[in-house]
Parts: sequence; C-alpha cells; structure tokens
Amino acid sequence: MRALSESRLTRKGITPESSAGRITHEDVQVARDGSTARMAVWTDPKANVRVQTDPGWAHNPGKTWPLTDRNGGLPDCTSSNFAEGGKCIKMVMGQKDWQSQGRPDLRTVPQDQRLPAPAMLPGGKTREEAETILAKALGLDTQPLVTVTTPIERVYLKRELLAHLVEKPENARERYANFILPTLEHPFEIYRTEYEDGFRDRYIGLFTGKYNLLTVVRINKDGSVLWNVMNVEDKRMNKQRVGDLLYPKK
Repeated sequence: MRALSESRLTRKGITPESSAGRITHEDVQVARDGSTARMAVWTDPKANVRVQTDPGWAHNPGKTWPLTDRNGGLPDCTSSNFAEGGKCIKMVMGQKDWQSQGRPDLRTVPQDQRLPAPAMLPGGKTREEAETILAKALGLDTQPLVTVTTPIERVYLKRELLAHLVEKPENARERYANFILPTLEHPFEIYRTEYEDGFRDRYIGLFTGKYNLLTVVRINKDGSVLWNVMNVEDKRMNKQRVGDLLYPKK
C-alpha cells in the first residue's frame, strides 16, 4: 500500500472513491471460546463483495507492546537494589549454569577475547538528563525506535523504555551506555533464562578493563526489547550466566 498525494492522483488519472456508506462495524467471533471483537466490514454493493478485517486487527499493538508479558512493568531481580525489598521478577531456581555447559570462568578469559572498552560517559545530574545521555548514545535522540541485529534475533530499543533503565540514580547506568550496542551485536554469550513469568535473554558482554555488561532483553509477543542493563565485574558476572546457552563465542 502506498499513499498518493492529490497531485499524483491527478497525474495518474486516478479518481478516488468515497467509503461513505460502505464501512460498518460488527461483533465477530475471534476465538474458540466464543469471545468477540468489534470489526470493520467493507461492502461493495456493485461487485457484491464483502471484506472483513482479520481478528489480528482488533486492537492497537502499538499501545500494548511494552507490556505484553504478564509482569512487563517490573524489572528482573538482577541487582541487590531490587532484591532487597523492591518488586521484581525472580528467575526460576535450578537452571543450568555456565559450568554445566562447559563454559570458562570469566576470570580466565584473556584480554584478546574481550571487546575494547568504549569511552565512559558522564553521569546525569537529574533522571531526565540521564535519560537524554542514554538516548543519544543509542541513537534514540532522533527516532523512537532502533533495531539491533544480534547473533540470534532482532532486539528493539524503544525511547519510551529508557526511563526504566535510569530509575535508580545511584546506579548511574547512563555512564555505560556505550557498552550496550557492542554487547548486543558482539556478545560473549547469550543465555535464555527462565523467570517466574516467562523467559528473558541475558547477553553477556566482556570488555577489557574492570567492568563487563549484562544486558537483559525481554521477550514479548511482538518482539524482543531491551529492558535492563547492569555493569558487573568478572566474578559477579559468573553468577548471572544461568539458563540455556543460545550463543557461545568460540
């Protein structure tokens, strides 16, 4: 489908027709349990054609995308700040760890197998300034959505979700914004970790220097979105390497 201006319609000799009187709305069954949704129905009496929108068009996916998982508004419990009383989604215990899957201790990974540490950014003095710093580093200062191709999937970065990443001013996560894209594009490992409400992908980014980056991607019905980041040194990062290993760097 391509939109045409009035001048282009004129040049092509196309006369648009009005839909007045041809579109109605009906309650149509959309599931086996008998539930219905309000659908648009277009009728062309001249050609005796009746077209009904598919059930998938019964809602606005743009409005529901950020919260399609059951607890999409809650962070995962990957930091002590959330684990000490704040509401968060816990991962399921007893999952496979890095040792059972034959992966090396991160403390033994040599520097030449790590990504060069990018420049650290200044911390924001306010939450709004922190969000602005993060948005600029991710290319979200000029557009609401950025798509990143990872070794296993496409991850969507959304401007509206950045506030969640900087809601704890003491963490100053915006300082590590330059680490996010390299972690997604060139991870050392990716684990699919089971949580109480479903699964989330954990990207492990190894860098030269003191800190690495854990990037958590929330798996939604409409796609995977960047949800959480945490800067961690090697020893503590080992504890985050839990779940099914989807991608190991050779």
